[in-house]
Amino acid sequence: MVSLDLRFSFNFADLRLIGISGTTDPPSDYLHLEEERYGTGHVRSRKLFFDVFGIHPNNRTIEKNLCDFVQGRPASGAPRSMHTTFKPFLRYDKMGVDYSRISYRHKTPEKVITKVDKDELAKLQAKLQKEMQKLQGNSRRS
Repeated sequence: MVSLDLRFSFNFADLRLIGISGTTDPPSDYLHLEEERYGTGHVRSRKLFFDVFGIHPNNRTIEKNLCDFVQGRPASGAPRSMHTTFKPFLRYDKMGVDYSRISYRHKTPEKVITKVDKDELAKLQAKLQKEMQKLQGNSRRS
């Protein structure tokens, strides 16, 4: 996971984004102008949105590779891009995604470690060596 360091000073836009998004306790004072128009809406809860995208506001972390998923560059072991994954769940009025129908939850892909069987590896190496010798023998005859 990626940790968000919120110790830096914020400008007004940062405070507004934090306040509207609900990613942390809202700042004591931020600009509420047109919050209803530009806010997160009422179609889905913030919790559902955060769960889908792997955002953890309580401990200020985000699952790794979220930007790659959103931008269409899924990491190895991750699903397809966000667009491809969510397209089947467009709302019937074409006004965004119906998050209530999405079971996907963005998580940092687990590393898969393959254990190598030493005997099998030795057999494969021997087979490869024989094939290489055959190829070298054939190239010398040509």
